[in-house]
Amino acid sequence: MTARDAVPGLAANPSAPADVLLRIVPSEHDWDIVTRLVWRRSLPAEVGEALVTHADRRVRSALAESWHADPELRARLLDGRDSDAILVACGPLPYRATVAPLPDWAYERLLNHERPMVRHETVMSAHVPIHVLVPLATHEDPVFRLAACRRVWSELPDDVRAALLDDPNHGIRQVAATHVMHEDADRTTWLVETLTDHWQLGDVLETGLLTR
Repeated sequence: MTARDAVPGLAANPSAPADVLLRIVPSEHDWDIVTRLVWRRSLPAEVGEALVTHADRRVRSALAESWHADPELRARLLDGRDSDAILVACGPLPYRATVAPLPDWAYERLLNHERPMVRHETVMSAHVPIHVLVPLATHEDPVFRLAACRRVWSELPDDVRAALLDDPNHGIRQVAATHVMHEDADRTTWLVETLTDHWQLGDVLETGLLTR
């Protein structure tokens, strides 16, 4: 084993002090080292600063994708290059793991970003908190309304739910109808007619209120 082979181990060692970790932050993306740094349960502030301001976008991307990284640190990427906003918007995508949400100020900036892709990736994320999504149920952007309709239906006031059931956007009406089909035969009938040859038809027939 060479000294170079030991570096990834040091990057993951919870006892490694900040000055040691700073010395092994690579000048360019190195998967073995960077991955272990951004996946640490505890990352010294000065090391986090080195990663969030790193010149190599691949390093910053690795930080944005880490579900172990402090959400405040991931959000700090929004203070850097504007192109990094999409990295924060997409964020971590773990399998069956919970990701701590970003701070509210980060969602405000992302949801009002000038690039539609950034706004839409943000609102469609499964990690957006309920309190952020609820007000978006009446947003002018149908992608925002759709996201709220899907995830926070039970948190919405009755008048907002009624508006979503009659939304001008077909996809939103369809999702809203699935929330009430167990008690609404008319909505169930509409879904059956709408979802012919669609995989979701089976769910409608299984749980919707059917007429004779």
